[in-house]
Formats: sequence, structure tokens, C-alpha cells
Amino acid sequence: MFPTTNNSSTNLASMLAETKVAESNTSQGKAFLKFDFKTGDFAYGRDAEEITGETIVINTYSIQHGWTLWANGTPKKVSAPFNAELPEPMAPVDGNSPTESRSFEACFQDDPDTILVFDSNSHGGRTGVNKVLDQIKARAVSGEGEYLFPKVKLTSDSYKAKQGATVHNPVFKIVGWLNLDGEEQSSTAKLEDNLDDSMIRRRRKA
Repeated sequence: MFPTTNNSSTNLASMLAETKVAESNTSQGKAFLKFDFKTGDFAYGRDAEEITGETIVINTYSIQHGWTLWANGTPKKVSAPFNAELPEPMAPVDGNSPTESRSFEACFQDDPDTILVFDSNSHGGRTGVNKVLDQIKARAVSGEGEYLFPKVKLTSDSYKAKQGATVHNPVFKIVGWLNLDGEEQSSTAKLEDNLDDSMIRRRRKA
């Protein structure tokens, strides 16, 4: 389901165990996943099609950390995979300093050819991606080596700023897990993982 180069789920589990999360890959031909911090809405593509509340699958291999510097209305980016050290930030330009960023690529489960790119240098955006990576890492550390690609629901939380305005932050709520081939771990499999053999035999006999 996801393109890789000389990677396997076993390698991915090792990468997650060594994560250190902070030159970007091109986003040409891909659709940006945008989040509105004022409304809490998600949209993607040139037509800004709203997909708030929908689910997407994050390509764990694609999660990166780095820096973004806005100067003259244009962002300059540098990033590295989550299992590499945070790159050195670029030098300030005209008094503008770089801020730490997070990014990932994702797709719709029923449309793997549409690649969504989420990239944020806001505190809320970084936190949203960090929380997802923390949960993926916890799974890998616990021994899961196959279903390490999270299916997430696009939602948000909010708080009141000092100025009185409501600020929304992106939340990527994990609702399922897929493997490298796009196969989803079933709820039945999860249940049976928690049952001993005698319980399973009794259930099947009944």
C-alpha cells in the first residue's frame, strides 16, 4: 500500500525504537492537508475540500521533523526522518527565525493514490504529530512489528487564548491499524490476542 525502499515492517519497528523526534521531500503532485486553527476544520487540495471527521492512513515511514523559516512570504524547509537527529536550523533571515516543524504523508484507505501531505510548524501541529508517533512507538516497543500504520480520524481540540479568541489544534485520533500492504488489523484479532487458548477453544466449541 505504501511505497518503500529497502524497508520492511521489521525495519520500521527498529526505526521506531530509535526515534529521535525533528532536505524536505518534494510535495509536487501531492495534495496538502490543511488545518484551520480558527475553526478546527481540515481540508485538502486546491479546491479545499473539507474532510473534517473523515479517516486517513498515515505512512509511518514518512513522518519527519525539522525546521521551517518564513521569509519574504516564502517558507524554507529542512527536515529529516523521525529516526534521525533533528537537523541544524537554518540561519535567520531579516529578523525571522526558524521554528521546529513536523510532517507526514497519508492517504485515504479506499484511495491510496491520493497522497496527502501534512506539514506544520505550529505548537499544536507538532504536538498532534508527536502524539501519533508516541503511540506508534509504544506499539512497536510492546512487540508489534506489522500493524504500525495508524488509521486516524481528523478531529481537533480547542482552548481560549489570552485575547479571548478560541484556538483549535489538530488531533489525529487513532481508530485502527494497518500493515504495509494496507490490510487492517481486525477487532476480532485484537480480541483473540487477549484470550488464552482454552477460552478460544471453549468459544469455538460453543
